[in-house]
Parts: sequence; structure tokens; C-alpha cells
Amino acid sequence: MRSVSLIESTRHNAIWSNKPPSTSMTVIYSIADLCGLLVQYAAIGFVDSVLPATIYPFLQNYLNAEGSTVLTARVLVKLPWAFKVFYEMLSDCFPLFGYRHRPYIAIGWIICLVGLVIMSSIPIQGPYYSVAEYRRVRPEHYTPEIVSTFNREASTQATKFVLLMMICAFGYLLVDVCADGLMVKIAQREPEERRGKSQALVYTTRIIFGMIGIALVGFGLNSEDYGGTFDFSIGFSELMQIVAILLCPVLPLTWFLIQEACSSIVSCVHDEPMEADSNSGRLSSRLSPIFLGNIRQYHMYSFHANSFDYANVEPINEKVFEVVGSLIFAISISSTLNYGLQWDWRKIIMITMLSSIGIDMVPTLLTIWNLVRNQWFWLGMPIVLSFPQGISFIISAFVSVELAEPSNEAAVYRLMTTVNNISVPFGASLTKLIDKQWDLSNERIKTDTLAVRLDITKAYMLMYMMSAF
Repeated sequence: MRSVSLIESTRHNAIWSNKPPSTSMTVIYSIADLCGLLVQYAAIGFVDSVLPATIYPFLQNYLNAEGSTVLTARVLVKLPWAFKVFYEMLSDCFPLFGYRHRPYIAIGWIICLVGLVIMSSIPIQGPYYSVAEYRRVRPEHYTPEIVSTFNREASTQATKFVLLMMICAFGYLLVDVCADGLMVKIAQREPEERRGKSQALVYTTRIIFGMIGIALVGFGLNSEDYGGTFDFSIGFSELMQIVAILLCPVLPLTWFLIQEACSSIVSCVHDEPMEADSNSGRLSSRLSPIFLGNIRQYHMYSFHANSFDYANVEPINEKVFEVVGSLIFAISISSTLNYGLQWDWRKIIMITMLSSIGIDMVPTLLTIWNLVRNQWFWLGMPIVLSFPQGISFIISAFVSVELAEPSNEAAVYRLMTTVNNISVPFGASLTKLIDKQWDLSNERIKTDTLAVRLDITKAYMLMYMMSAF
């Protein structure tokens, strides 16, 4: 799947054709340009991994935020991506001081750094469970002595941190959009025999630094206060300081490494409207599973946020398995690219969907009904799930490309990206509305009664039916 600036792809459709680049396009880009771009993607991968990774150990375990709040945090950190198309229009149509990318990249990092500095400066009260061992005590076994140790003010702090994380995300999303535009410009200058090398390099860099960010959170927030077993921790405030300090050099490097020619304001309005064609029906049928698929994925975060209570998941182990899952996902994509181009895509999408449901049901139901409650079992099965999900992801991308005609390629791609992004907050809202009927709060889930298990099972069955149909 192409990761390019959508408006840039409209102007420079020829770069994706099989034709060799023109003479003007074969100029080799400078090392400084490529290094500047790698710095952007490394920083984006790092911070975009750190912030979401802190939600479980900090919000859920340290502050004991409700499952609905944790769900909201996961959504709001990713919500800015729903506005990616508008950022692309902004940077492409309204250059600042004659530059389409560098000023916006600097503004994006300034916004992100301000959010990080504010989070690191906010005084944090003690953890909700001042005595860590009381975390595993069921509510019916609470005594006045145990209750007196709870810091009930802790959970009220979650909202401010969630909003600041979202502000940071708005900042580095602006950077990501402009970096995509720069990547297209560099890709245009590559000779035919090197086509795609720079794109592979920048996204590999992003993944590597994303793994580093996840590892930093896993090892840094794994003390007993954060739901782990270490006798030390970096602390959330200190972690935000570290991230801010590491990102500071990105600002000057952006301005001095990236070279960009001055541009004038251009019209972003197409003279010819996109006409409906024979693909419109197939496009509609493809948009529906994209939209419903993300709703399904976010439906049960309320219970997943409480996985510590049932499976005793430690933050560091969650992050390690998250990294392994990402590797399996990448391997499945690579395998599909090498061997799956001639597969029957309809059958493969159906097989991967049903196998994903089956694989996910095993640890979920066994954990809910206390047949197997082990963190390795809970974390291990999703790694297996990463393989069919990777296949489904890349084949869906193939289908999306096939649906786009040359005349409306950018519009179709933009539409599918927008539908994919807006389905996330919609799914979160639907989740909170549905789960409210079953009262899946932290306190009730911890009681682990027959009624609670039945309600959680009903919610999951609803999710599986949404996935299947």
C-alpha cells in the first residue's frame, strides 16, 4: 500500500507507473535530504509508540481509570489521524514563507514538545493503590482499613493527561503529513533500479524506533505502582521529560538538513469532478467492512483494560509481546507480497476473518470463565492472531488499489483513509453506549461473579457477530 501525500499523488501520478522517470526526475537526492527525512520518521515512530504505550501502565494501573476512560484515551490519541486529509490540504495549498513542508514540520514538533513539557510539569498524586498488594483484592473483601489506603483522587487526573496526549498527537501528525510529502519528492528522484528503496528505508526506521519507544515504556513503567514487578521505575513525569529532551534536536535538524524550494499558493480544487463509474458499487461494498472492522476492534477495550485483574498482565510483558506481534504482522505482509498475489482474495479475506475470530475467542472465553488465567496465554494468542490480520490488511490494500481508476485514484484513496480513521471514534462511542447496558465498570469486573462473566461474554459475542457479518 502506498504511503504518500494524497494531494502530491494527484500531481505526480506518473511516479507510480511502470514508465521510467523523466530526465528531470532522475537527479539523485542529497544525503542531507534523506537524513532529514529519516530523523522525522524516527521521531514520529518513537513518540507515536510511547504515548499510546503509557495508557495501560499509567492510566489503567497507576491512576486506576475506568475502562471507558482508558478506551477514550486510546481513541483520542489516535483521533487526530482522522484529520490527516485536512493537514495535507493545508500544507500543500497554503505554503508558509514559500515553503510547504519545513515550517509546518517545525510547528508540529513545537506543538508536540509543548504538550510533553506540560505533562512532565503537572504534579502527579500517589497511585490509586498506595499498597500495591491490595490491587488484587476483590471488592467484597474490602475492609475499612483497606479502603482508607485508596487514593480516590488519582483517577480524576486521567482526563487532563488524555487531552494533552491528543494535543501531542495533533502536533506529530502534522509532521507525519509533511514527511510523507517530502518522501514523495525524494522517491521521484530515484532511478528506476532504486525505486522504493527510500520508502522502505524510512518506514523501517519508523518501526525500529517505535519498538525502542515501546521497550522504554515497558522497562520504565513496570514497578508495582504501575502493575509490574520491578522495585524501580522511571515515573511518568520523568518519562515525558526524557521524550521531550530526545525530540528537541529534531527541530534544528529539520531546518538545516531538509532542503526545499519555495512554492506559491496553488488551487486544490479540481476542474473536473470525479464521475461515478462501474466501480462505485464495489467501492461501497469495500468501505463497509473497513468502517465496521474498526468499530469491532475498539468494541471491547473496556474489558481489555482490565486484563490485569483476570490475567495478571505485567506492563513489560505486554510491551514485549506487542513488539513480537508487530514483527509477526510484518512477516505476514512480506509473505503475502511474495506468495499471495495470485490467491483468491475473496476467499482469503473470509478465511482470515473467521480464523481471527476463532483465535481470539480461545484466550478470551477461557480467561473470562477462569479456566485458564495466565498472562503468557493471554498475551501469546494475539501474537498468533497477528499473522492472519497482516494478510487481511495487505490484501485489503490490494483491493483498494484495484478499485481506484487513474482519474480518481487520489480521491478514492483519500475517501478510504478518511472512512478508516473516522470509524475509530464512532466505534468508541458505540462501545460506551452498548457496554453501559451491562455496567462493565472496574469495580464490577473485579467482583468476577457469574453475572459479570455472562455480561462480558454477551459483549464479546456481539463483537464477534459484528466481525462476521
